[in-house]
Amino acid sequence: MSDSAPEVDWGPRQTGLAMVVFGTLPLLAAIGPLVTISGGLFAFRIVCALIIVHAILFLMGRERWRPAEVWLAGTTMSFVVAGLLGFGRISPGSDNPYSEFLSIVLGLLTALAARAWQRRMPEIYVVLARGWVAASLVVCGIAAWEVYTGFHLPGYLEGAAPDPAATFGNPNALAIFLVMANVWAIPVRRSSGLLWRGSTWVLVLVSAPVMYVTNARLAMVTWLLVVAWSAWLGIRRSRHRLAGVAGALLPVSAAVAVVAVVPLLLGYVTEISTSGSSGSVREQLTRQGFGFAVEQRGLPTWPGAFESLMLERGDLEGTAGLVNAHNTWVELLVQYGALSLLLFFGWMIACAATRSGARDETALAAATLLVLGIVNSSSLDDASFWMFVITLAIASRTQKVSTVKSACTPEAVAA
Repeated sequence: MSDSAPEVDWGPRQTGLAMVVFGTLPLLAAIGPLVTISGGLFAFRIVCALIIVHAILFLMGRERWRPAEVWLAGTTMSFVVAGLLGFGRISPGSDNPYSEFLSIVLGLLTALAARAWQRRMPEIYVVLARGWVAASLVVCGIAAWEVYTGFHLPGYLEGAAPDPAATFGNPNALAIFLVMANVWAIPVRRSSGLLWRGSTWVLVLVSAPVMYVTNARLAMVTWLLVVAWSAWLGIRRSRHRLAGVAGALLPVSAAVAVVAVVPLLLGYVTEISTSGSSGSVREQLTRQGFGFAVEQRGLPTWPGAFESLMLERGDLEGTAGLVNAHNTWVELLVQYGALSLLLFFGWMIACAATRSGARDETALAAATLLVLGIVNSSSLDDASFWMFVITLAIASRTQKVSTVKSACTPEAVAA
């Protein structure tokens, strides 16, 4: 678009509305399709569409593109083209192809649009991070209710009983959401008052038992590492004597972390070599996914194709009858091609290498996303997965977090 895009009046009313929209977005992602308006149209997707439309009409015409934006735009275009070309070949057994494609496109376009919003309203990053903390506390409360009553919300995966899943249906998805929320709790501790800082530590305390009862071991290991890294960041940035005390206790803390993490890792590795176990099934699904990709020579198939290909050519006995990829990256490779996957990885690397004021969080978030992509049965239709991508996009362009509150001035916007 040209520089003739209409100006926006960033007055208190519009700024306040934007804060509400972005602050509630993580909770809308957590709720997902639990409250559906029509088919695949639920609140999170509708709000994302409005954010995209507003950015196109009022913001992107004056946007100065950076390398990460170019990567993200190229990634989005690659997924759109691959998906559209594949629709003509959709086979029976494909897993929600239209909903999945809509989820991916809306997620990537919202990430691109949100970066334009963030340039004019830098405090959106902290507001969004607070939204993650608040939403995670809500879902932890629902998980506690599940454990106490034995009841579950609609859409619950019956095969996962009695593990809690809150609003997600799948306990793995709940565990992933809590890991993601603990990543974005870091900027809340850096830039907020006592109440919000306290809420982040409440999140650590309440998410620990919830993570445990989900039985998502790889997510638990990731959660432990994220919490340990966030504590180290706090120590490193502290100007008080507490930093010296914490530094003295660091070897003890490291030993405790090793004792907690190593058994989980060894158990997971051992399980992979045990025939019929969850880890072994995941390894077989990944292996067959790479086989599909080789057969296609790295070219895309169609949205939702992995399940259809498993039903047609997969070894269902070796996967205990499961046909979901259980690996987001292999699923993207098979369905949208090697080019789309490489572009997505390139964008994540560009975010991690950014020199923004949130470079610690962006590097941690990118690494965390790589791991979490192999935890759930399928993440492509999951709103919270794309909510994490949207937040990563905003974080990689944010200014220094400690100056966020004073950054959204007419002079800063015009700079």
